[in-house]
Amino acid sequence: RKSLYKEISKHGTVVDSPAIRDYAIADWITSYYSGRGLRIDPGAAALLGESAGTDLSAIAAETDKLLRSLPEGTREVHVEDIEKNVGISRQFSIFELTKELSCKNAPRALEIAARIGNSARFNMPMAVSALHTHFYRILKYAAAGAGRGPVPPDIKAKALAGVNPYFYREYDTAVRNYPLPAAMSAVSLLCEYDWLGKGGGGQSAAPGELLRELVAKLLAL
Repeated sequence: RKSLYKEISKHGTVVDSPAIRDYAIADWITSYYSGRGLRIDPGAAALLGESAGTDLSAIAAETDKLLRSLPEGTREVHVEDIEKNVGISRQFSIFELTKELSCKNAPRALEIAARIGNSARFNMPMAVSALHTHFYRILKYAAAGAGRGPVPPDIKAKALAGVNPYFYREYDTAVRNYPLPAAMSAVSLLCEYDWLGKGGGGQSAAPGELLRELVAKLLAL
């Protein structure tokens, strides 16, 4: 819309490079590793993406550090490599929390929520954003399969766009535990806690307490 942009467009090439969305970062990591002659497990890519976010320079830096730590000639990167060499734990991550929520493993989900919420790096809006992405996918999958019985592969792929097929089994479990009405309630609940986590309503609860409360309500749906 700017005159300078229009003039440049007449005489050169304009490259638009928007930031990668959080839901696409694991696929970007997989592609990036492939370009470096490496294969990374989908779970490991998801864990690295959760740690580094969409900061591509941070992902590149962590990858360089990882490769210096792994045995020479390594061509495959697994979850254990990320946990050991990048300094993060899948055991107490949003990645693992969504997995336990999917199967409604209440004791484990509440334990992970407590550990995450007590972390010095904990950020409630970021946690809610990750949970919202997960439950919105469950909602789309539940809507696609409503009244259909087994969901055809093409419908499943469309409903779970952006999800590596490696995780389809988890979503099959999740949609049984959160059918359409429950999935809708989950997304609504996450919108409410996004507002609360940003100071809405004048609430004074600590962020970690809000996360535990949110997880307990999700498990109760």
